[in-house]
Amino acid sequence: MLSRKNVITIIVLASLIAGVILFYEYGWQHTGFKMVTHPNLLLIDRVEETDGRIVIQGKTALNIGTYAGSVLDFQEGVLYVGVRYSLFGNDLDFLIDYPQAEGTVHRVVLKKNEIEKTIWIRPWKEQAWQ
Repeated sequence: MLSRKNVITIIVLASLIAGVILFYEYGWQHTGFKMVTHPNLLLIDRVEETDGRIVIQGKTALNIGTYAGSVLDFQEGVLYVGVRYSLFGNDLDFLIDYPQAEGTVHRVVLKKNEIEKTIWIRPWKEQAWQ
């Protein structure tokens, strides 16, 4: 039979483990670009502008996880994108549809912390007309 001290210890440890798992799965949305997938682990299939929207489609190279969401930040014509995968599941593909409501996007950059990887630049002829 377990003593009261052992039961409390087990409950505290189980709560701690559950809290870590929940934070890992859902808390990333509040950490900015810190807990997103590294840009070099993302395979981009297409980036295009359609009807005033930027569409980014791709998948992860890790072969595990499910697309959980993205972090988007628009600054001075640059759209910074962070893609997040969950450990559970096997849906490797992602599709991000960004309306250019805040201004025209001239460049799309994948980002994690200070690591950046440019994946799309608006053709210079189109930039000259804007």
